[in-house]
Amino acid sequence: MKRFLYKASLILMVCGLTACGYSLNELYDGDSFNSINFADNYYTRWDSDIAYKEAKNKITNPGVKTINLDKSTDYVFTKFSDDNFSLVEPSYHNYIYNNDYSETEDESGLYPYGPNNNLSDIDDSFRYGFISRLFDGELFCDGNYEKARVQLNTNGFGRTLNKELYSASYFAISFKTSIEFRRVAQNNDGDEINIDIARWWLGNGENLAHTCDIGLTINFYLKNENGYERVPIFYEISDVPCNYSDDSQRTNYVLFGFEIGNSVETLSRCAGISIEYSYEDDLLNQMNADMAAKNLANASNSYFDNHESDRYLYGDEIQHSILLYEVMFPHSIWH
Repeated sequence: MKRFLYKASLILMVCGLTACGYSLNELYDGDSFNSINFADNYYTRWDSDIAYKEAKNKITNPGVKTINLDKSTDYVFTKFSDDNFSLVEPSYHNYIYNNDYSETEDESGLYPYGPNNNLSDIDDSFRYGFISRLFDGELFCDGNYEKARVQLNTNGFGRTLNKELYSASYFAISFKTSIEFRRVAQNNDGDEINIDIARWWLGNGENLAHTCDIGLTINFYLKNENGYERVPIFYEISDVPCNYSDDSQRTNYVLFGFEIGNSVETLSRCAGISIEYSYEDDLLNQMNADMAAKNLANASNSYFDNHESDRYLYGDEIQHSILLYEVMFPHSIWH
């Protein structure tokens, strides 16, 4: 209850905002992952026992082949409205998707999907630590910005869990994608400036809304006597919205998931998870290729006389990110 009262108060504070960007400071051990500088917010922690690309880990099946999920036979879904999702979620017709403010039913008698299927309510062990934000039922930004998400680069993150999965019928995650839209950098005079990358590129106040293709690699780590059995899956999603502002129907979010018991025969004893990704983004490629030319063109563009801090982009190539909001094993049991 406290979580949702807190969430409701934040929503009132940010009423009227549409694009999830800046947020207030939040204290954590080490990095806060809440910087105004986009590139400072990547969460890259890998617990050593499941760091399968490193020489030392506790993976007991190092040569395992990746499972390429099939949309039909694995009942893969990428939206709440997908037919496959209605087949794997037994209470589908009792839920509403785009509301994650409360666990209670709305005026139509429907219950918010996220808050009624979050892992922190299924088992108390998911309520603690930085990544607990991935288990709280908050599927969307809702004006909470970096506080609501875990920001990934292509190398992703990998964490072990405090308990083992006993049973679950399907797995799901909620995310959206973004290219770097703000940067804190030093200009040629050595002054620190805040650069609006969309304004630098477009020469106006519009956003960088476009689409990209995402290749998801998710590893599940099943506990055994000697360590962990790694179960890697891959799925490619085309035409994913990128840098779109939020809307009431949450059309810029991906709800990805699949049924357990088909290509992925079982995830019993899962006690760790890692998420990585690859991407194809034509706009980002163009922006990085034309960075020097754009800086040159902006030098004589009078628009920037009133937006001087956005005239030039300093630093390295523009980056890509997945903004991950939720990891779910609905209706699961943990031991």
